[in-house]
Amino acid sequence: MSDIFYAMTRKGLPPNEIMAEINERLHEKTPTEMFMAACLLELDPSRTRLTVWNCTIPDVLVYRNSELFMRIPSVSLPMGVVRQYDVPGFSLNVQPSDRVYVYSDGFIEEHNATDVMFGQTNLEQSVARMLQMDEPLQVIQTMLMEYRSGHEQTDDMTMVEVVC
Repeated sequence: MSDIFYAMTRKGLPPNEIMAEINERLHEKTPTEMFMAACLLELDPSRTRLTVWNCTIPDVLVYRNSELFMRIPSVSLPMGVVRQYDVPGFSLNVQPSDRVYVYSDGFIEEHNATDVMFGQTNLEQSVARMLQMDEPLQVIQTMLMEYRSGHEQTDDMTMVEVVC
């Protein structure tokens, strides 16, 4: 999928065409029980307009002045499930120093020793604390390791931070 993405972005094709092509390939080549959750962000050259295509991942979080400004939920099926795929992008105006977080569900679904999930609220509060303290993104990983109390990680965890 990354080959398709890079080839199409080099040609300057719009994100909705890139998403449609990736979806088509996934639909053709993967078993019916397999799919791909994904998110595509486009920040315009002036860095004032962000468009988000959220395909079945947790809410994309936008922070302004160290506080949660907006959640951008998924509005589509995972990629590869259906042949025709037209995901609507969600656009918003952003300001310099706004921060955008895209992450896998492993962050909110991580459990502690008493089998309690970390959860969406804890993640949002942890990111806000990290921003208020001007700490690096790795702090979130450390918080989760402490939350797990030495228990093994149960899911993949990926988080991307975009500073507008």
